[in-house]
Amino acid sequence: PLATLSDGYRSTSQWLLDFIGWAVHANRLTENGNIGGILLIDEIEQHLHPLWQRHFVQRLHEMFPNTQIIASTHTPLAASGVADIDTGLLVKLDRSPENGVQAKLIDKEELYGKRADQVLTSEAFGLFTSRNQGSLTDIDRYSELLGHTELTAQEEDELQELREKLQESLQDGENATERLVRREVLSLIHISEPT
Repeated sequence: PLATLSDGYRSTSQWLLDFIGWAVHANRLTENGNIGGILLIDEIEQHLHPLWQRHFVQRLHEMFPNTQIIASTHTPLAASGVADIDTGLLVKLDRSPENGVQAKLIDKEELYGKRADQVLTSEAFGLFTSRNQGSLTDIDRYSELLGHTELTAQEEDELQELREKLQESLQDGENATERLVRREVLSLIHISEPT
């Protein structure tokens, strides 16, 4: 039953059914059963699990090929879904007191194959980093300590603590498997990991 579904499933199902219902009522069905028209969606990712966010834009395009879909989003997973749609466009809206709202067309090819953190730091979202603020503070301190030519015993201890704390987040590889493969390959060719 619809009432037992999560908020994301329920709200998405409701607006989809509403769209289909209005299309039937307005006689907007084509001969092959597609809906012709325009669908406006504010915050397409609303309440959806990241797994759904990754595929939702493409699925909507497949379900409604004759419908122009205009959607807003604040998630890189939904935004990067446009890269898989030939006719899709990605437009970034920027607001400034001097210029008001400015629309900028983003080259969707730049998002193709990118991870969510890479999309966040791309032109589409413009973040400098997707790391949390606490880890940035630790990275800055770690870099500062590495730059010293001489360290006190206390600074040596602090450097070691930071190295251990940041080791997981500063290594290459998107997941544990990729990191394990990297370590094994490097060990086979006798290269030690940078510290």
